[in-house]
Amino acid sequence: MMNMMRMTILVPMLITLLLIMLPASGVQQPSLSYVYKLGDNGVASVTIVVSRLTGIIEYSIHVYEEVINESLVAFDEQGNIVLATYNGTHITIYPMNTTDKVIIQYEAIAGHVTVEGLIQVNLTVHGTTTIILPEGAGLIYFSGNPEVEIIGETIKLRYSEPGIIQLEYIPPIPITTP
Repeated sequence: MMNMMRMTILVPMLITLLLIMLPASGVQQPSLSYVYKLGDNGVASVTIVVSRLTGIIEYSIHVYEEVINESLVAFDEQGNIVLATYNGTHITIYPMNTTDKVIIQYEAIAGHVTVEGLIQVNLTVHGTTTIILPEGAGLIYFSGNPEVEIIGETIKLRYSEPGIIQLEYIPPIPITTP
């Protein structure tokens, strides 16, 4: 009886030890890249590309900005709709092991307007990120060390590392004619 009890304890411990010792190098985590196209009022059109999903049935991404739920859509590389849900803190996609890449798109409240009329944006991202300011906006402040590109009257910031991104900009001033 005592030997049987030892075996029931020893076997699960050995299996657990073997699983811990297996190399994790063959397991690839999904890769994320973000694009935030900011608007005049702090609302952003967001695109997240999730790659390396082969073998994954469901995947959740913690989002820190307020997602406008009705705007959430996800699709694979061929344009087929992929089920996506939002629960207030996470977007969960269900690629069901049928694709390697899912594109998620939604509208979000990414910034807020200050008393002075500036837009302050705070983002927490888990991958490379491109932020596109509205055409004609003036960039006042940005954190980190992004690559900055100006095309015409549009400013783009490219961050190569995940982390917290803060920026402040002046929305474009509408020109009215009498």
